[in-house]
Formats: sequence, C-alpha cells, structure tokens
Amino acid sequence: MIDIDLTKLKNEIDKVKVIIDEYEEIQQNIFNQLKDSCINWQDGNSLVFEEKTYHEKQESELLLLSLKNKKEIYDFIYNSYSEIGKKIKCNLESKKNVLSSIENCISKTSIILNDFNKIDTSFYYYEKNDICKQKNCIKNIHRSLTNIKNSISKMYAKIEKIEKEILIKIQELDNIKVNDFDYELNWGDNNG
Repeated sequence: MIDIDLTKLKNEIDKVKVIIDEYEEIQQNIFNQLKDSCINWQDGNSLVFEEKTYHEKQESELLLLSLKNKKEIYDFIYNSYSEIGKKIKCNLESKKNVLSSIENCISKTSIILNDFNKIDTSFYYYEKNDICKQKNCIKNIHRSLTNIKNSISKMYAKIEKIEKEILIKIQELDNIKVNDFDYELNWGDNNG
C-alpha cells in the first residue's frame, strides 16, 4: 500500500538537508583541526595519528556521500509523486480488480447501447425523444467510463514506474558501517 503525504515528506527532506549541512560543516572543522594538530605535533605518534585521521576522514566522506544519496532518493520520490498530487494512496495489488470492475461497467453500457440500437425508430412516436435522450446518456456514461479506465490505467502505470525506479535507487545504495575511531598513543617502554 502506497500512502504518501508530500507536505510531510518535504518537511523531512528539509530536516535531512539541515542535518547533512551541519554534518558537513562539523566534519570540515574537526578534520581541519586534526590536520593542524598534526602539523604542530612531530614525533612517531603524530605520523600514526595522522594516518588514522586520514582513514577516519575517508570513512566520514563515505558516510556523508551515503546521506546525500539517501536524500537524493527522497528528492526523487517527492519530485516524481508531486506530478500526481499532494497526498497519494494507492494499493497496487488491487489494480486488476479496479480495472476489471470498470471494464465490467463498460461492458454493461455496451450491452445497453446494443439494446437501444435494436429499437426501431423509423417511425415517429411519443417515446422516441425519451429513448434518444436515454441512449445519448448511456453513450456519455460509456465514454466517461472508458476515459476513467484509461486515466486510472495510466496512473497505475506511472506509480508502478516510480516504484520500480525507487527500488532500483535503493538497491544501488551502499550500506556504510561507521567504525569507532580507535587510537592509542605509544609512549615507549616505561619499564626502566
């Protein structure tokens, strides 16, 4: 069941953007300060610390990229579904039943129209105008039902396409495992 409120989704996207921006700023500040500390600290420990910091920064960049990729999926969902409406509720599993029900109604109007066509209107009688009005009414209903069916069918196709594209995008995401930064100073041998 698809149940999307684009106003709420937009609010969540905005929150994620703020988090990404804050993360990016904090990340730059931390790694710039760590880099500066390595410049002022020169011994065997500083080289190991600098290397661990470099690897930590790479992991941090991967996490940031992952957050941005997830935000892009939210943006894609928002942009794709905003073409349809603000609130979307759809059960793709009921597609066949919905279209079948409409097709059943279309068939019944076709049968009724065939019955109207069997009526002999070659001579004038009092009910002829009423019969023609009713026949035109059924033709309009038939036409409306056909348009509705086509419209609903296109909507289902559009939603199915969006859902397939979302699934592909989600499958392309990498899972990022964030490791703890673990560094112990080696102060040398204190035994003696």
